[in-house]
Amino acid sequence: MQRSALLTWFGVVLIWSTTPLAIQWSAQGAGFLYSLMTRMLVASALFALIVAWRRHGELFTRGGMIASLVAGFGIYASMMLVYWAAQFIPSGLIAVLFGLSPLAAALWSQWLLPGDRITRLGIVGVIIGIAGLWIIFGSGESLSAAAIPGTIAALIGVTIQNGTMVVLKRYGVEQSALTMTAGGVIVAAILYLPSWWLIGAPIPAEIPLRAVLAIVYLGVAGSVLGFMLYFSLLKRISAVSLSLVTLITPVTALLLGQWLNAEDLPREVWFGVACIMTGLVLYQFGGWRAMRASYRTLR
Repeated sequence: MQRSALLTWFGVVLIWSTTPLAIQWSAQGAGFLYSLMTRMLVASALFALIVAWRRHGELFTRGGMIASLVAGFGIYASMMLVYWAAQFIPSGLIAVLFGLSPLAAALWSQWLLPGDRITRLGIVGVIIGIAGLWIIFGSGESLSAAAIPGTIAALIGVTIQNGTMVVLKRYGVEQSALTMTAGGVIVAAILYLPSWWLIGAPIPAEIPLRAVLAIVYLGVAGSVLGFMLYFSLLKRISAVSLSLVTLITPVTALLLGQWLNAEDLPREVWFGVACIMTGLVLYQFGGWRAMRASYRTLR
């Protein structure tokens, strides 16, 4: 891996590892919906500038607008659930649940993309991952009174997010990554404004400095810079190297949560996390073997 690609890879790992903790900090003193809405407004303003600078006209085509609406709904619903859940479960656990994205996408693909098939090893990985979730649910009372509802809400958010991407692929909405991400964030930001008004969430009288910095960080790095770095890597490194990000970030996020936020997870939760990570490794390994077999066949 080239030095510049390696630095970009570490940048993605750093951003994805710190995002769950920043979500928790941003809502402290500001409220989860207000912090989410302001994050998306910051990100949508930056994306609007990027689209204008690059003269990205695809966003305003019929296909671009459809992709933006579908992606925007996915972002709106999934982030609403994740931000609500962040009030009740540790940031490290949020990262672990988001680490399940490859498994969630694979299950959606089995239903909506008949050509996509999970390998046998991948099926074992999915089963072990689900077992890990069951163990975590069983430890909910030792986390907090709302740990189980919070975990379920975050898991539904992850499912919606990945389902939206599979739906876009299933129905042939072939648009660039910038169109779907920029358009989706802008649509989601527009949806959060009436939601905030309807729910009647108050404007915070005073927002702690840490919350303000976390909101700005999430808007700039978590939403815009992370996207640009990730899709830059897609063109420069192998799928194997890129998939390692989803295996590393849950672990680093757990460690950051313990170090910076004094998050103490029960032993049972750690065991459930270990099962989920094992399932992810098996699923990814099954995909790597399938790619190698396909490559040998083509040769």
